[in-house]
Amino acid sequence: MTKVRLELALLVSACAVAVVLGGQIVVFALPFEGIGDLPSLVRLFVGVLVFGALAYVVSTRRVIQTPSSRFSFPVMGLVLVLGSSILLSSFGFVSFDAWMSWVVYGAGFFLAVGSLGRVRGPRLLFATLTAAMALVALRGIYEYLKVFEIEPTYRIFAGWNNPNALAGVLLVGLPIALALGLSSKGLQRGLSMAAAVLIMLALLLTQSKGGYLAAAVSIATLVSLCLIWRRGWFSFSALIPVAVAGLLLFSFQSRGAAADDQSGSMNRVSNAAGTQTQSVEYRKLLWQGTVSLIESNPVGYGIGSYRFQSARSGLHEQTQFAHQTYLQIAAEGGVLTLLIVLWIVGTWLKQVCSGARSLPVERRTLLAGCIAAIVGAGAHGLVESNLYFFGIGFLVFVLLGAGLQLATDGSSPESTPVKLRVTLAVVGCLFPLIALVYFARVELAKADAAGALDTLRKAAVIEQADIERADAASQKLASIARADAEAWYLRASIERRSNKERLPLLEKAVQLQPRTQYLRFLARVQAEDGQRTQAFKTIEEALEYDAKNLRTLKLKMDLHLDFDDPAAAAEIAREIIAVEQTSYLKVRSIPQLVPTQPFEARLLLADMTDDLVEEAELLRAAVEGYARYAANTVPQVKMMAQGELAFAGETLATAREKMATAREAAARLREIYEGLGDAPSLESLDELVPGLTVD
Repeated sequence: MTKVRLELALLVSACAVAVVLGGQIVVFALPFEGIGDLPSLVRLFVGVLVFGALAYVVSTRRVIQTPSSRFSFPVMGLVLVLGSSILLSSFGFVSFDAWMSWVVYGAGFFLAVGSLGRVRGPRLLFATLTAAMALVALRGIYEYLKVFEIEPTYRIFAGWNNPNALAGVLLVGLPIALALGLSSKGLQRGLSMAAAVLIMLALLLTQSKGGYLAAAVSIATLVSLCLIWRRGWFSFSALIPVAVAGLLLFSFQSRGAAADDQSGSMNRVSNAAGTQTQSVEYRKLLWQGTVSLIESNPVGYGIGSYRFQSARSGLHEQTQFAHQTYLQIAAEGGVLTLLIVLWIVGTWLKQVCSGARSLPVERRTLLAGCIAAIVGAGAHGLVESNLYFFGIGFLVFVLLGAGLQLATDGSSPESTPVKLRVTLAVVGCLFPLIALVYFARVELAKADAAGALDTLRKAAVIEQADIERADAASQKLASIARADAEAWYLRASIERRSNKERLPLLEKAVQLQPRTQYLRFLARVQAEDGQRTQAFKTIEEALEYDAKNLRTLKLKMDLHLDFDDPAAAAEIAREIIAVEQTSYLKVRSIPQLVPTQPFEARLLLADMTDDLVEEAELLRAAVEGYARYAANTVPQVKMMAQGELAFAGETLATAREKMATAREAAARLREIYEGLGDAPSLESLDELVPGLTVD
């Protein structure tokens, strides 16, 4: 048995961790329930392996395999430019955190070049990735089988944030598994092809149409390269069982969808027209909005800040991702960053394809798989922000390094002076590790504080011990993360003292991170404290980031009422209703979520009018809206409530409250119809009322 070098073992271990655990993202603090809730901790695990391996290489070797300058400089430039974008960000702590992921990406690239070697290392990498992908696929298949009888249209997650992200990592692994099988014999070939079948099945169960298309591009690239590089048709015999299995799987799933269009496991794919508004039209709006961001600020808003800046165009609501890697990179890091990315990919493809025909068959087959994986990831990046998922981004950069090692002239051994190696070990490895440890520690403290706050919110009777625990957890978080706005926001949320004591905490949070959620909280507290002018100023600041945000507009309407200005409140109510006619509300990221603010605005206007006909029209529109909420949102709320979770902020308590409001409005409307003698309207109203319930 051949001994595996330490740095190579650490690299492939990091890749396995990235595949299995690297599919979550940081959105906001959550109580700790599993490793998937702590993506910064997962990133730390990978970082320890990667920077530990790099430190070992630079400290023990005088001659180090390095990429040529036409690759090393652009990759380092990409990381540095993204790092400089932190200075432009209004959300500095978040941007610094996001940048650390790209630092790990860059380290993975250089470690792959420095540790893989030419054939044996890449084979071990491919075998590890294939095994890890198969494990994730099995997890997803098991997940589907558990809920198949209850929900046959279920889309699998397998530990990843969403099915589209899972499809993104699986389509990277599929050509890797196939290339490994094509370059192997006997048992290893059989195992690799079996893993490819599992990956294909899991990919099907994600029901990601973008994933399917990108996977098709990836497989077509693999087959084409093998043919162009004169591998020959006869050598593809190993693919025949995989192709047959894939066709049988797709045929089986498609027949299930055709047999029952509402319950087949491929219902989302077979019913493409029904999901077009969700998956295509919404993406178009995101892309248009992101282009608008780029045009308004070509130097970028700062890495990791898209989710806060995304709604500036007014075309769509705030969202985590642009669903387009290249546009999001340009919006956050600037146009220069996008140009560097395109330069790296273009130069890499040119280099790895040059002279590939002269390589041994095994090596060029692995290279074809590597290129196919990168091309597939690049294609998927056209419809998803896939590099923003740590597991995918890290794998892409490692495979870029692997491709250079498999190519004819992508890297070369370089003699490195002792002082430079020491500098690289300290500056290039130790400092990033310290930062990764810090962000993981902050994440753990956030989870503790969020858990304490969650306990307070759910408690029927609040105990003093719970208050003290929450206060201690929030104090600890604020002490170690003074530059993080979320620490101060959680501190303010847990605070049980007066608004006078809460105000400075929220002001600190907004100063560090002017997030609309924080600004709304601050405006409410300011209003309760009698600071009318400052409260409305804070609301206007929130509207600068998201001018059509219904929660912010509703708060503005309520504050006008609180300050005895019904005319201004009515004006904002009409503004809220007008949002219904825009793409912002017509095309939503979660179509099952029906916002109720426009219905509440109509109820306010109905209270203010003396015209019975106008009042009836307003009440009718509100009741019909609440009926849509009952039909579309309430079922989702009830399903999530089984796991004691909220659905997009909606809970059983809020749903019941809204249904009570709807029934009151229906009762008022009945009285008006009876007074007007409108029998047809009464009859149609009677058909709506039974649906205005949660139970």
